[in-house]
Amino acid sequence: MKKTITLLVALCVSLTLFAFSANESDYIFYVENDYEKDFDYLSSSLDNAKTNDEKAEILWRLSRTKLTITDENKESMSKEELLSSYGDYSSSDKPKSDDKSSAFYYAYSSLELKQTANAYHWLASAVGRCGQVHGALNSLSKASGMKKLEDKALENFGKFNLETDSWYVLSILYRSLPGSPISFGNSNYAISYIRKCIMTQDNANRTNGTNYLECAEQLYKRDWSQSKRSKEFAKMLKSYEKAKEKGEGATEINKYYEGYLSSMGNPFYVAASLSSISDRQEAISMLDYASRLIEARLKNAKTEYSKNKMLEEKERIDSTLKEWRWKGFFLFFKGEGRIILSPFLFIFYFIL
Repeated sequence: MKKTITLLVALCVSLTLFAFSANESDYIFYVENDYEKDFDYLSSSLDNAKTNDEKAEILWRLSRTKLTITDENKESMSKEELLSSYGDYSSSDKPKSDDKSSAFYYAYSSLELKQTANAYHWLASAVGRCGQVHGALNSLSKASGMKKLEDKALENFGKFNLETDSWYVLSILYRSLPGSPISFGNSNYAISYIRKCIMTQDNANRTNGTNYLECAEQLYKRDWSQSKRSKEFAKMLKSYEKAKEKGEGATEINKYYEGYLSSMGNPFYVAASLSSISDRQEAISMLDYASRLIEARLKNAKTEYSKNKMLEEKERIDSTLKEWRWKGFFLFFKGEGRIILSPFLFIFYFIL
């Protein structure tokens, strides 16, 4: 009897030790930023998973972690090593027969067990990385496939925990690609998507400096004046409302998200309505907010790696801010087709 009880207790302890916890994996990944530890944890969990649903959850997380580990080490990896790690998607829409451990394989395998938004997102990410490794033309050829996968994630599953990342990927696609007739690139749609990315962040992830920097750089490059923004936003709002009335999908509606956002008052990162400021004024305000936010949250960093990552993001943001403010201080601002010299030029003229 005692032996039976002992065996049952041992079995329960064993099952507890190997029971998969999505929260634990996500904590290791997002808070500790210990990707190797997360990969080991997920690999052990996969070996002991009992149901297809559990395996599917583990597999897309393995894709996420494998892709991130590869991103972190790509400078020291050969082309062959990168393709082995990301997955070589060059000649088929399925993993190669000898591929059992790439980011592409894990996401694809997750989808075979259960279709989820997260699996579609990480499959799209792996496809994109494969295209980048093969070169510009291959990357261009993969763009449509990536878009379709992210569309499925956003259209078929509603709100999900990687929605922000999917909007980010779509923004990068629309920003990077040439426009019609070569491809579907569109700089204004890209800005709407990156705005959607920022506005769907949860509070815990609002310190992601990459999102703010991407949006600010797109705005700074577009360089619309306040009056042009006001006119264009009004047109976008009409297109947004029309797309909603027609029952279009999320990705089609949010091509015009800028118009909707401009009608909703001040975003959390700026103290003025979007229609009352220029692109470059908003870009600077956005990065100023991001820099202050990261500074405030540095003291809560859980690991040295996480702290260093935040410091690197803050340094990139502060460097960009300094450059833009320097240009604005000494040069000019644009308005209504005129170039107006900064009054500071005259002050410095008389001082010197």
